[in-house]
Amino acid sequence: MFQQGALPFRDFFEHHMPGIYYLLNPVMRAYDAAHRIDAVFAVITVARTVMWAFALATIALTVLLGRTWSKDVGWVAGALLSVCIVFVGRTLEIRPDVPAVALWTASSWALVMGVRRDAGSCRPWWAIAGACFGGTLLFTQKALLAGPGFTAFAIVYLFASQKARPVVAKFVDLVIFGTCACAALLVTVIHYWAQGALTTLVNGVLVNNLGWIQETTAASTLHWMLLRDPLLCALATGGAVLAVFDLIRDSERRAEHAAVFLPAASLMAGLAIIPAPFPQYLLLVLPAASVYAADLICSSLSPARSESAMEQILAITVFAVVAVVALAVARPYFRTIAAYPLLGIIVIGLVALFVRRGEAGFATVAVVVGVSVLSAQQLLWMHGLSNREALDEMRFIHGATSVDDTIMDGFTGVGWFRPHASYYWFTTPAVQAKLALRERAGIAAMLRDCTSEPRVVILDQYLEQLSSTVRSDVVQRYLPTPYSSIWLRDKTNADCGRATSPR
Repeated sequence: MFQQGALPFRDFFEHHMPGIYYLLNPVMRAYDAAHRIDAVFAVITVARTVMWAFALATIALTVLLGRTWSKDVGWVAGALLSVCIVFVGRTLEIRPDVPAVALWTASSWALVMGVRRDAGSCRPWWAIAGACFGGTLLFTQKALLAGPGFTAFAIVYLFASQKARPVVAKFVDLVIFGTCACAALLVTVIHYWAQGALTTLVNGVLVNNLGWIQETTAASTLHWMLLRDPLLCALATGGAVLAVFDLIRDSERRAEHAAVFLPAASLMAGLAIIPAPFPQYLLLVLPAASVYAADLICSSLSPARSESAMEQILAITVFAVVAVVALAVARPYFRTIAAYPLLGIIVIGLVALFVRRGEAGFATVAVVVGVSVLSAQQLLWMHGLSNREALDEMRFIHGATSVDDTIMDGFTGVGWFRPHASYYWFTTPAVQAKLALRERAGIAAMLRDCTSEPRVVILDQYLEQLSSTVRSDVVQRYLPTPYSSIWLRDKTNADCGRATSPR
């Protein structure tokens, strides 16, 4: 719809930031998806390739961010992120969170570089950091939850860091960051204002979301994360303990630590605030989590690190406690129940051997490989999954409809490349909660109106929940297809005066 001139919020319902539409618009325009099914699949493939490019960029930027700690931390952080199941699983999908996390990580790295550089060369880094953060907000307003963390960082940078610059100069740095962050948002506001749709933009991305119903909880999302990446969670938690100590005692680099830790901590706290903390929300936190996990590994295995024994013992203790809890939740299993305990014994033995020989690098590799085994097992399972049924359904709908035929869907998305019958193109419980009774009745009434009824109805659970009459109306006026949820309009009923065709 967007590539055909429709505007999000004004012409169809949306509650995410519109950046993903502008990003993929050239891809959609490059293919004749309206008439050719092979073009439909080509668009999906290219769009996913774009997502993968952002995922790879995020891994590279995580390496750069980690290298601000040390070279080893950078490479280990990139390796840990690349085998994180939550990261891999969510960045394989076409969603706004994927470019958002790449821009977020770029902003974090540039911010550290801006704090670290001398007065003559730091300002471009502050501008880059601000522009990337503004770009993040173009894709997800969830990044606003880092606001308290950025505020705390600003205070640390101005008054509690040993950076040899006047407070006024530091304040200018922050102004540059904020101005560049607002620039991209200002362009979006101007664009919508020029289209006479500024009010719909504000309502869509802010007002509607403020009253969103509770769809999931922070506890369920953290449980979901523990199931898939128990060891990364444990390593990141232990590394966060070291990060707190670094923030407190390392006055020379305090602002650098604050630039990464405080916004990330603010995002984690946001899990308890937002009504829909789905797993993709964690993407913004994962780069910093991977860096902290890598820092714990490298600091524990390298005798050259400066952490005190007390700090290191506390961090490792926290790691051990979280690891026990996380593994109890995940219960990893492969062929026999003894497989993973045996793997743990082997990894610990190899690490001890390499450390005794002074080969910290090999010990680090052993830890990373050990952590990656569970991820590899899950990746192999993911490789066995198939979306053939969804593609077959898309092929069927494309062949049974024309360019102007409309689709009514609940939340399947298999009618993506045809116009939607209603302003509300999906009807999840959260969307239904926003609908007035007349709006719900109006959508359901379209199924009984010969002048506006859709050509195809995809009758999933969410569409059925819209009204008690939806299923009976569809069964009466639509024909079943080889796919249980897809119903085609009975052409003998195209005229309201005609009787229902016999079943």
